[in-house]
Amino acid sequence: MKVKKLYKPIIGALFTAIIVLGMTSCNDFDFPTDMSYSRMFRPVAISTDSVTATTAIVKWNAMAGVDHYVVEISRDSLEFGTIVNRVEVPATFNALKLTNLNGDTQHSARVMCVSGTDVADSKWINVAFKTKAEQIMLAVGAADKTSTSATVKWIAGSTVTHLTVEQVGGATSRVELTAPEMAAGVKLIESLIANTTYKVNIYNTDANLRGSVTFRTYEEVPSIGQVIYMQVGDSINLRLAEATSNAVTLVFQQGSYYQRDTPLLLKDGMSVVFYGLPGANLATISLNSITLAANHGTLRFENMNITGKFNLVDGTLATTQRDYFINQGLITNVSSLEFKNCTIHNFNRNLVRLKDAGDFKTISNLIISGCILSDQGTGGYPLIGNTIANGLIDNITISGSTFYNMSHNFIQQGLVNSTSLTISDCTFNNIVGPARYFIDCTATFGPTGAFSITNCIFGKTYDVLGKGIRSSKIPNIVNSYKTSDWVTASNPISGLTDYSGASTALFANPSTGDFTIKDSNFSGHLTAGDPRWRQ
Repeated sequence: MKVKKLYKPIIGALFTAIIVLGMTSCNDFDFPTDMSYSRMFRPVAISTDSVTATTAIVKWNAMAGVDHYVVEISRDSLEFGTIVNRVEVPATFNALKLTNLNGDTQHSARVMCVSGTDVADSKWINVAFKTKAEQIMLAVGAADKTSTSATVKWIAGSTVTHLTVEQVGGATSRVELTAPEMAAGVKLIESLIANTTYKVNIYNTDANLRGSVTFRTYEEVPSIGQVIYMQVGDSINLRLAEATSNAVTLVFQQGSYYQRDTPLLLKDGMSVVFYGLPGANLATISLNSITLAANHGTLRFENMNITGKFNLVDGTLATTQRDYFINQGLITNVSSLEFKNCTIHNFNRNLVRLKDAGDFKTISNLIISGCILSDQGTGGYPLIGNTIANGLIDNITISGSTFYNMSHNFIQQGLVNSTSLTISDCTFNNIVGPARYFIDCTATFGPTGAFSITNCIFGKTYDVLGKGIRSSKIPNIVNSYKTSDWVTASNPISGLTDYSGASTALFANPSTGDFTIKDSNFSGHLTAGDPRWRQ
């Protein structure tokens, strides 16, 4: 308690002295006024909103005593070295919509207050923002490209100057645009590389990217003559009729579907390739037979799904099957009929048939390669049939293919000699119906030249009363096998090596069309059958 009393007067004296000194100080000094500090307050906050590729809204706090605001826009980040616009905004507004900005570009905006009196303008307050990437280019559609070209499109009339064409992972080239191209919004780009991804950018001057599009050119088409890219809804008949060449390649998009319910009549002298672009799903054609004209060079089907099933008017799949793919009764002379890498299925009768007396009908070469053929012959016809003396399928070459669920003869040509018949690297299962033959040339006729079966596997027969080969010539059998359920009532294929188990022991799932060789102890597991199933 004594301590507190001792210090009270001292503390009081100190405060008194301070007050006195303070008062004396105020009386002794007079500070001058610096009018340079008399200015408008700047807005407390600034922001951007609704930023797109070419527009943005700049907002700021409204300030009292303002005559108007000044807004400046620069194409940089808070440097304001490239002012592109200066706008005066009335005091009643505290926001401004910016237009005609460059897409995918760094911008800055700044605002100051102007009083309209002698009071100096405020200092700037600024904000940086980046516009979104602009997109005036349109997608490259299936009809807009080939294996070596592409037509790129953008919003017509847009302000643009040039394109850059970049081979992804490769070189980039610049393409100047003409005034008509700018107005139309269309440019054809040529000399591209097949099966290659490209990115095309469109610019207004070097700095302003206005859009991009990426696409991949089609694979190189193994074409003959004029190439026609089929689009969904096209008529095969009409596109062939419009062709300006007698050699035509029809190119089908993967997964597309084409149906014709009346026979397709090919133009005399025309060679035609039906080519499906590779992909997850093959292009499908369902034709109610093809009628050949008097002369054709090449008729080839490649990478196609050829089906005898067809869609009904209501869009459902028919329970019936088309009878024929080619059922030729008129005169014809075809140099080469080819099926390559196709799936062919659900024909009630023939894949190829020559019929009717009269004028001679010749197919000089029939080639089946890399195909899977199934579910054929329930109407009582062979897969390949010529039962007339005035018809000839002269050279038959079958390789790297799978055949299953066929209930008649596989090949029948019994009234004329052919030149050759060779079968190699094929898998057969559930084929040859009762009293039918794998190959039937009758005992009188057959190939006069090469006749061989090489590297093949014969699984279950369709019927135990099925037969082997009837021909005037015995085929040469090389490295070919039969399972225990390949049973023939007569005319066995001499020279086949026995596999001790049934087809179900050799193949992964033959009932569903999976003929992968699952028995690694099978001596032909690396050398026999369709190569796609080898293990």
